Amino acid sequence: MSDGTLTQHADHGVTLSAARQVVAMDACWEIEQLAAHLASNVIPDHDPLHLVVRGIAGRIRSLSRVLMSGLDDELEPVAHLEREVFGTAQREAT
Repeated sequence: MSDGTLTQHADHGVTLSAARQVVAMDACWEIEQLAAHLASNVIPDHDPLHLVVRGIAGRIRSLSRVLMSGLDDELEPVAHLEREVFGTAQREAT
């Protein structure tokens, strides 16, 4: 596999190169750091909008962690990732 490759397989599986995985993981980490900064530094605590921004930042961090687990933790069940994203596992909902 060449550097940067993303291969989709007939069985709906995907293989990505180590270089592509590293870039995606770095992006996830940066997103999480930006969300943490947003939650703590952008709007003063006494402004009621602070709670909205903090809630959005928390959701962004949660989604970033789903991406990190999906890209890097082969033992993380897909159903758990789906519950984090959709509120229920898609395989359980059908």
